[in-house]
Amino acid sequence: MLVCHCHQVNDRKIRDAAAAGARSCDEVGAACGAGTGCGGCRPAIEGLLSDGGEHEGGGSLPVVRAPEPGV
Repeated sequence: MLVCHCHQVNDRKIRDAAAAGARSCDEVGAACGAGTGCGGCRPAIEGLLSDGGEHEGGGSLPVVRAPEPGV
């Protein structure tokens, strides 16, 4: 599932970054770029980092939308 729309990063890439040692949104961003654009996906990234694989295999993540321009 696409998590970071700004950089086209899916949940698998984020999980791979976590498996390689990323433990924060900033570390995930350094590894794959997710969360370094508008920041709207950072809550979903944090959820992926803290869920212990709960969403693996078809679970759902909360829908997080980027803020509207000018807001």
